[in-house]
Amino acid sequence: MNLLTTKTTTAVWILLCFQSPTSADDEDRYLTLPQIISKYNYPVEIHHVTTQDGYTLTMYRIPGTSTARPVLLLHGIFHYAAAFITAGVGHALGYILADAGYDVWLGSFRGCPDSQTHTIFNATTDPKFWDFSWHEMGLFDLPAMIDYVLEITAQPSLYYVAHSQGTTAFYAMVSTHVHYNRKVRVNFSLAPTVYFSKPIKPLVVLEMWYHYIQHLADKLDVYTIPPSNRFVSQTLPVLCGRTGRFCDELRFTFMKYFHGTEVPEGVLPVLVGHAQMPVATKQILHFLQVMRSGYFHWYDYGEDRCWGYGCGSRRVRAYNLSAVAVPTFLFYSARDCMIHEDDVVRLCGELGGGCEGRVLVPDRSFNHGDFISGKRVRELVFDKVVTLMGQY
Repeated sequence: MNLLTTKTTTAVWILLCFQSPTSADDEDRYLTLPQIISKYNYPVEIHHVTTQDGYTLTMYRIPGTSTARPVLLLHGIFHYAAAFITAGVGHALGYILADAGYDVWLGSFRGCPDSQTHTIFNATTDPKFWDFSWHEMGLFDLPAMIDYVLEITAQPSLYYVAHSQGTTAFYAMVSTHVHYNRKVRVNFSLAPTVYFSKPIKPLVVLEMWYHYIQHLADKLDVYTIPPSNRFVSQTLPVLCGRTGRFCDELRFTFMKYFHGTEVPEGVLPVLVGHAQMPVATKQILHFLQVMRSGYFHWYDYGEDRCWGYGCGSRRVRAYNLSAVAVPTFLFYSARDCMIHEDDVVRLCGELGGGCEGRVLVPDRSFNHGDFISGKRVRELVFDKVVTLMGQY
């Protein structure tokens, strides 16, 4: 059974084009993540861990010395572990931390192409595989990855660095599984997406039409964006033409919208080529719910679909951010198209004594995507992360 019917809206077709692979001169665009890391003479290991609810996740390790402290890096939406590598040597956080002597672990959440195995469900044919949001990433994926890293490294705790949705999942985890506060030495949130007081216009439109989007997704059985590999490999080439120039332009326009500054030379094609991850529709809907409600809460299944939590007839269960005690640094920018400074101030104030500081990037053109691959991200963000890391 295909997870996306042929009755797809124009918006979804365009979004799919943003994520599809096309031609590029840089070979890194076509290499796997381990191949890229090895190409630049860094050691790399591939690890797999199975979550409590049956998802097998892939992690990549750039090992340090036997005494090196572990750092776990988690990506944002529409990305996977490569998000911290594709900016290249000297620019990407994964390499910078490895050069600084840390034991670097790059994780991929459930649903990413390298994390699409389940003990029961098939990602291609079974809609139940995609029945998750970032809530499950926080309650199952992160605990599994953290426990695995600590077991392999024989360390009592690790550093955690995340971008965008990787921060959302983290706060869902530590506010619910409180004992994980002791397993994280320091938390660095790059563009933390918890509150959305002043979202960009496209998100405002999506929020206004939330119920229609949910109804349409249910009616058409749209469980993922983008859908199955068959659709991407067979249908998109027809839409984009042989050269793929049309989809290239759409993808580059989309990526530049989230990058206010320039990216290092040659990085954008590689970044776009590796930003083609499937996303469960439920992930998007959960973000829109939080945007609509104004508070950070579990997924709302509505009055007719109450499965133990999240009932529309009452206030949905909120995440207890006051339980977050991990020393935390929040990095944000004035131009971020996803979150506002007020959202970061609010988050810092609600953390249970864990907010060590808010770090405003002193570049007014710095946008949401620049926290991963902006031309000045090392100078403005990553070097500060490494310095702060060394203090804990």
